[in-house]
Amino acid sequence: MSLDLFELLKSYCRLDTRDSATLGELLPRVRGAFPRIIDEFYLRILEHAGTRRVIQSPEQLERLKGSLLRWLDEVFRGPYDAAYYEKRRLIGIAHVRVGLSQVYVFGAMSHIRRHLETAILSNSEVPIESRRAGCAALAKVLDIDLALIAGSYHEEEKYRDLVEHAPDMIHEVDRQGRIRSVNVTGEKRLGYSREQLLSMNVEDLVVEEDRPTLRVHLQRVFTMGQGRCELAIVTSDGSRMSAEVIATAVKNPITGEIVAARAYWRDITERVRMEKTLVEQASLARLGEMAAVVAHEVKNPLAGIGGALQVIAEQLPRGSSGRDMVEEILERLDALNDTVNDLLLFARPRLPSKEPVPVLSLIEDTIALMHSDPSYRNVTFRVSGEDVVVQAEAELLKPALMNVLINAAQAVGSGGQVVVEVASSNGTCSIFVQDNGPGISPELREKVFEPFFSTKHRGTGLGLPITKRIIEVHGGEISMSCPSSGGTSVSIRLPVLQVGSEPAGR
Repeated sequence: MSLDLFELLKSYCRLDTRDSATLGELLPRVRGAFPRIIDEFYLRILEHAGTRRVIQSPEQLERLKGSLLRWLDEVFRGPYDAAYYEKRRLIGIAHVRVGLSQVYVFGAMSHIRRHLETAILSNSEVPIESRRAGCAALAKVLDIDLALIAGSYHEEEKYRDLVEHAPDMIHEVDRQGRIRSVNVTGEKRLGYSREQLLSMNVEDLVVEEDRPTLRVHLQRVFTMGQGRCELAIVTSDGSRMSAEVIATAVKNPITGEIVAARAYWRDITERVRMEKTLVEQASLARLGEMAAVVAHEVKNPLAGIGGALQVIAEQLPRGSSGRDMVEEILERLDALNDTVNDLLLFARPRLPSKEPVPVLSLIEDTIALMHSDPSYRNVTFRVSGEDVVVQAEAELLKPALMNVLINAAQAVGSGGQVVVEVASSNGTCSIFVQDNGPGISPELREKVFEPFFSTKHRGTGLGLPITKRIIEVHGGEISMSCPSSGGTSVSIRLPVLQVGSEPAGR
């Protein structure tokens, strides 16, 4: 309700200066009854579970009794001006925010009205006409108060409805970080029920490395009234989401004390991904230039050195220490040449020459090739799913799949099992590779597709980055997760060959 409507309501109820004067004269006569009325009021209201949930401590109850005493004083004392209007409006807002139903507000007003009328009418020191006039004036003021508080409920509930269905996640947290409220959007995006979220601390939603940032952010809001930061948050299924958090202070409408922080969490995962992609593209451009230098300055001399050593080896007797040493050097040169080739493939992958490729057959061929290596003969591969056909270059896609399968086989070790499943949906082929190994920690999981990052003693850190590049030049995507059941799951998505389409790149 606006201030203009408040003035119109006073006129409609015919609340005038005589009513104000009558109530002011009665105040000293009835003030002694206020403590008893308040005590009886709270004894009655605490019989209901809905109010016991809101009033949770004796200290809070005493503060509420003090507020009700001031409210009763103002009912009789006035003046019924803009300040009076604002206080009543804030009372309604405060009731909505703590979750107190309007039912209790109407019941409370009825209780207080009866007891105040009894206090007025039973006072024999006041002339009967003045007592009647006092009851009539009191009825006008309480009707106006009730309309103001009910109107605030309506306004606050409309605001709540907007908050509930806002595009951003909205939370309120207290000084300790406990979540006091959350909107529907927050429930849906995070995957938790409201009951679960209200039992959590906001730190439970943030990745461990960002929790110090969150604490500083909350402290800033509770001291300065506002703050902004960017955090990585974790949803109920363990996936990460990048969020921009803008928080403002929530103040007690009566005391002005900051009692909570209202935080608006905006999903910026796509923006962060695009920024990261731009940085990667710039880095790859520089890496491509370096790869060209490597190809000219390293690869060609390696070929010459390898050829010369091969000639020397052939001139040395078999079984001699000299020949063994030269052959070991040749093996090292081959490994170095493979690394240079990997670098070139990662930095400047060629466009694939696409043709129809049955995915299940390609996976089975790759596994057969792996089984020729003694290291993987005792690893069991279980392959199932649809016989999906994609547009790809088999000889380029095969090493990409092999990198994923080798990682899974190395994770489970001899006697372990790797499950491969193929499915199609909405024009996309999905390849899921699941192992039952030890899994990967969240901090390392974010880095596995970065070039030159490796957890292996002699790894180059280019296996999975090359796989990612090959999948992407085929128009696909690759991601990794670690399910709660254990192990590591890699998901590859590729476009399905559309019936009647012409193979591209020919």
